[in-house]
Amino acid sequence: MEERVSRRKFVEKLLIGLSAVGLGGAFYPLIRSLSPLGKSLATARVEVDISNMNDFDVKVVSWKGKTTFVVKLPQNYHWKGPSREEENLKKLKGKRVFALIGICTHLGCIPLWRKEGDEDLNQPHFHCPCHGGTYTPYGDVIGGPPPKPLAIPPQKLVDGKLIIGG
Repeated sequence: MEERVSRRKFVEKLLIGLSAVGLGGAFYPLIRSLSPLGKSLATARVEVDISNMNDFDVKVVSWKGKTTFVVKLPQNYHWKGPSREEENLKKLKGKRVFALIGICTHLGCIPLWRKEGDEDLNQPHFHCPCHGGTYTPYGDVIGGPPPKPLAIPPQKLVDGKLIIGG
């Protein structure tokens, strides 16, 4: 025999099912952050051997899934030109080797390193070809639409290696 389900029982089961789906969706981010992948990204650490880098070289690495530039400048290098601010220059003052997150702060494009400069700037700089944003080698904005400098990840120099992150 077929059992008929009352309208009330049907609505109860439907609400219980929808509540379970809602709770699962609410707890998903918490469960994902506790997974090993979440922890490994949170404590990500990249070691970059800088012993074979020449002045004005840029190595591209990935840190926490983000394009990251490792920049080596000559001793006592000084940017010769205007920039909107010198926020990164102040933070990186005196460092010859450092890392910058290589993501344009305008729309998230990847800037290109212009070691020899170009027709507009006759000195090394980063240039975002999408909308014309330009940055000093320290990541400070020179021109174009980027609202802020390239981000600086946590880093330290140890025994000829730049350690980025944890």
